[in-house]
Amino acid sequence: MAIVFEGLSQCPLCGQILDSSKEFMLTPPLTSNTKDPLFVFGDAGLHISCLNKHPLKESLLYHIERGDKVRVAANYICAVDGKLISVPEDILAFGMLTSDLNEPLAEFNFIILNRNNRYKWNKRGEFISLVEEFIRSGKWESYGPFNTLEYFVEKLA
Repeated sequence: MAIVFEGLSQCPLCGQILDSSKEFMLTPPLTSNTKDPLFVFGDAGLHISCLNKHPLKESLLYHIERGDKVRVAANYICAVDGKLISVPEDILAFGMLTSDLNEPLAEFNFIILNRNNRYKWNKRGEFISLVEEFIRSGKWESYGPFNTLEYFVEKLA
């Protein structure tokens, strides 16, 4: 979740300071893909009035809601066997890979796998192919040195 210092932090939508004079909300990290339109909203404080005027408001709220449902430890259910993953090191949680619901990769947003079941996952090959194409087509640029998509492919290979 975002950390906001009232009187210092800025709304990424309007650039104005976040303080008690205008209601604001905090958002969770959404994606590490700097090319995704929702990247700017992730891990930030946003003026409610700015968000209400923004054309991506509904998309943002949709993805936050989807993410909130899977981020709870009690919801770490493996997509392969349907069992709760009780060992944190075994969790492979994809999060939001793309906010574009027309993108084939969007099918894999918020998937949770037990690492021990990765070779049993019947969509493993399809996922790897889609990730490779997504990267090759220039739709992914990682924020910082850690590339989430490459990590997922490495863990599934």
